[in-house]
Amino acid sequence: MSNDNGSRDGDEILTEEMLWDRIPEVSGEERADTYYELSARIFARGQYDEALALAETARDIYSELGAAVSSDGLAQAYSAIGFNLNQLKRMDEAATAMSKAVEILRENKSPVALELACTLGEWWYSSKNYEKVIETMYECAQEHLVDGNTIGAANDMHLIGCAQRELKNYAEAIICFQEARASFKAEKEVLQVARCDQKMASCYTELGEGEAALEAARKAIDVFETAHDHHRET
Repeated sequence: MSNDNGSRDGDEILTEEMLWDRIPEVSGEERADTYYELSARIFARGQYDEALALAETARDIYSELGAAVSSDGLAQAYSAIGFNLNQLKRMDEAATAMSKAVEILRENKSPVALELACTLGEWWYSSKNYEKVIETMYECAQEHLVDGNTIGAANDMHLIGCAQRELKNYAEAIICFQEARASFKAEKEVLQVARCDQKMASCYTELGEGEAALEAARKAIDVFETAHDHHRET
């Protein structure tokens, strides 16, 4: 892939006009890199339709090149397609494109894979594909735990709980929220603990467990009131 700011030739910084001029002069991976770089520039300006078309062109070229080049370029192109589709509110298509990027990056053991997988989970949630949320975020939680990132794993479990709740799997959702709550509590993330209590209260209500719902709701309210009072004092 191209270096930052489209610089491939020593310290030369390529302008957008220079990138456009370059397209007829280059081929193969360099041509794909140029389309990708143009897509990134135009995305930054908020012209998502045009940026999407350029990213798709880059993807097509990388795909045609196949094993002749590193698959990192193809992954970046899919990621760019995903981000543009997301901005265009085409959530299901965005998630599908990003899932391809994540798959390639995981195969390559890229450190970027986990971050993009978390983004993917949020997009699946936005597109109401809750089964995919659970599948994606469970993998993220395992990776975060291996990395020692307790809060990252807790956030993953919280989103899984939200997906389970949307699927009306209330008992499973409570287990996820309890696990997330324990991790947030260990990290002294008090407001996140309260949000888990709040979600658990709603699940207990759906299950007809009134006492458990009331207890969880009280815990959440106590934290929110304490936080509000503290904010007012400061």
